[in-house]
Amino acid sequence: MKEFPNITEAEWPIMNVLWGRESATAAEIVDAVTAERDVSMRTVKTLIRRLIAKNAVSYAVDDRDLRVYHYRALVSKDEAISRKNSTF
Repeated sequence: MKEFPNITEAEWPIMNVLWGRESATAAEIVDAVTAERDVSMRTVKTLIRRLIAKNAVSYAVDDRDLRVYHYRALVSKDEAISRKNSTF
């Protein structure tokens, strides 16, 4: 069994966006996160890359525009909350 990814406090806002939707583009994620927090677009994109590396998020390239990526959560919100609570 794969180890469950450790989602940091900085990564939670991105995961919350993805848990609220089936998928989201980077622009949609950036818009949602920066509306709630004072972070830069570059920081949000870096956090997305980290979540991909942890296998918490996956992506697919848009068939109509190869510059657009659609991201989706690979872990459930319930499981992530359960894991987070068990570390306290």
